[in-house]
Amino acid sequence: LFVVDQLHEFELGAWKAVFTHLMRILYAAGGTAVQKLNERYRGVPTFGRGTIWRFHHNASAMKKLTARDFEDLLQCAMAIFENLLPEPHNTIILDLLFDLASWHAYAKLRMHTTDTLDFLDTATVILGQ
Repeated sequence: LFVVDQLHEFELGAWKAVFTHLMRILYAAGGTAVQKLNERYRGVPTFGRGTIWRFHHNASAMKKLTARDFEDLLQCAMAIFENLLPEPHNTIILDLLFDLASWHAYAKLRMHTTDTLDFLDTATVILGQ
């Protein structure tokens, strides 16, 4: 049985690549979408002790970010990306972010039940479609 390395495989791999691509889409869309994204990330308050940390001033630049920072970006992404792009692109991106966040949440569980494993399997299938 192989254990997935969440840190390198997903947070610094797949999610970082998706976030980079989303930044390219926002830059291509023009307007103030990137500035709004940075403004929204700056406005997110910290949560808990080490759960959501304060975001960098320029989240879209992705300079000097750790895996913890990318995890926080994902956990807050749905609220941040909402209505930055016109329909139908907005709905597509929000659906993608929901699927990524759901899979990530199930994969990060430290103890699974039969139900959570079934949910993880379903989330994996949905993410792969």
